[in-house]
Amino acid sequence: NLRVYSIVPGLKYKLIKGKGLTGYPSIDRPWATQKETYTIKENNLLDFFNSGRNRLTADNNAFQCYDQKMSWDEFNEKVNIYIKALAASGIGKNDVVPICTQSIIESVAIFFAADALGATTQFIDPDNTSKNTIHKYLTTFDSKIIFTTNQYINEIKESMEDTNIQKMVVISPADELKKCKELSKASKEYMNKIDVAYEKNDKIISLKDFEVLGDNYTGKIEKCEDNEHISLITSTSGSTGEPKLVELKRSNIMYEMMYLKRSTHLDLGPKGINMQVVPFKYPYGFVISTLVTLYAGKTSGLCPDLTPANYLNFVNLYKPKYIHAIPSFYKNMIDDPNVGDLSYLEFAVSGGDFYDAQSIAVANRFFKEHGSKAKIKNGFGSAEATACVTAATVGKYNIESVGKPLIGTNVKIVDKNGKELPYNHIGNICYTGGNIMQGYNNDIESTSSVKFEDGGKEWLLTDAIGFVDNEGFVYVCDRERNLFITYSDSGAPFKVYPNFVQLVINTVEGVDDSIVIKKSDEKRILVPTAFITIKEGYDGNEVIKRVMAKCEESLDKCAIPVEFEIIPEIKIKESGKADLKYYENLLGERQKDLQKGVKNL
Repeated sequence: NLRVYSIVPGLKYKLIKGKGLTGYPSIDRPWATQKETYTIKENNLLDFFNSGRNRLTADNNAFQCYDQKMSWDEFNEKVNIYIKALAASGIGKNDVVPICTQSIIESVAIFFAADALGATTQFIDPDNTSKNTIHKYLTTFDSKIIFTTNQYINEIKESMEDTNIQKMVVISPADELKKCKELSKASKEYMNKIDVAYEKNDKIISLKDFEVLGDNYTGKIEKCEDNEHISLITSTSGSTGEPKLVELKRSNIMYEMMYLKRSTHLDLGPKGINMQVVPFKYPYGFVISTLVTLYAGKTSGLCPDLTPANYLNFVNLYKPKYIHAIPSFYKNMIDDPNVGDLSYLEFAVSGGDFYDAQSIAVANRFFKEHGSKAKIKNGFGSAEATACVTAATVGKYNIESVGKPLIGTNVKIVDKNGKELPYNHIGNICYTGGNIMQGYNNDIESTSSVKFEDGGKEWLLTDAIGFVDNEGFVYVCDRERNLFITYSDSGAPFKVYPNFVQLVINTVEGVDDSIVIKKSDEKRILVPTAFITIKEGYDGNEVIKRVMAKCEESLDKCAIPVEFEIIPEIKIKESGKADLKYYENLLGERQKDLQKGVKNL
């Protein structure tokens, strides 16, 4: 488990700090190179963003959504109208406001308005959430109002039955696009898809009618000054099961903004569009790709209706200087023969899922071949940390690492007993900072299982397995939930790290991608099995032979998959992560069918 790196950076840090190194990352903090004291003065997110967004370096536009553009001043005006309209609708502190739309500007404005009143926003992805689940959210949070767009009206109407929803506000993105002087082909196609007629009534009103409520409201606005109120309910990715709902305080979001802005120097970078890829439902899509972009003074390029088939429409329209995406997005781009000049792209950030060094090297070559100087910068985080814990956007480029902890946070590696491990020893990654969640919604047991106190600070235990080197770089090896124990022929236990097995498989010529899953076995309890996609032009049988030879050469016997199955593509969840549960269930069903067949014999 010991990884040895040069001690020079550690000695340098010792000289700078004038103190001895203890050998423990959380105490030495080799990533800490500047002042880490943060204070919050503002009492709502709109004021906080107004003070943090440097107008001297900020872009003219805060948003672009297809051809719709909006300045920061125009956005402020919209938020203030929505504050009054929400107040007129009876929304106040502790109310939950569900927003069931794709990634559009108006939804961001509603979030800021709700926060000002002390209400909580919950983003619901309408394309990937069932009617029953939406209904459950509406009843659980006893919501009075819901926001959606034309094309989802019927689904929301059905979900509203037997709830306390008093108003459905329908946002029509096509109305804003119609105001544009010129429309791109992509915008016209989007308008044709979403411009759906509907009938209004007392319960279903348009966004324009909602804005009129704000214009006409003369009552008192009770703004919430409590920065510990729950501002956002977001979602974990649910890689291996049902996603959890995470409660984020206003202060969590504020700290995350300050940490990231200071750590990445994004506000000092070139002006331009940051292309948002992940849905608002996840903090990587909303907090990182959208809110941090706004706080740093860049233009947030929103991508409603983004799919692997139409992503190039947004790339060609926005010509983004920045992209915050997931590994599957970049893989799709690399495989696309229609990608042209990318010289405008300067920063490509990856998060949301594991991205191995070899695949990153392929992506970097791809960018260079298309005229871009961008290199994939990996990061690590979770919904429980308001999205981001480490970032690799500045400083020394380390293709194997997920970067260094954000300035303002702290990270340590612990063993199974919770004891901190020294540099380069593998264990569970823990972190602390002002960005740690309030907790899981209505789930005290799960919250207490991951949050703990140490040294007077609140820490969060993750299931990410990794280590920290003596320069402060963090490395993620796998997820604890993926790790499983198998047994050798002699009965000795052995830990299998599926991500590491995948790394070995993916080095073989002809392999496009792979996923390694555990399955039940009578003798060894659990064994690894591999699903593999093959690159075009390669013979699958020959590739599998090379994979088997590579596994025998590079893996311990117990880690070698017992089966290798070729599949056309790997099933991906909406969060961008491989759907492990799908393949585990698939293997389980096959084993059940096999057992039935044996019984019939």
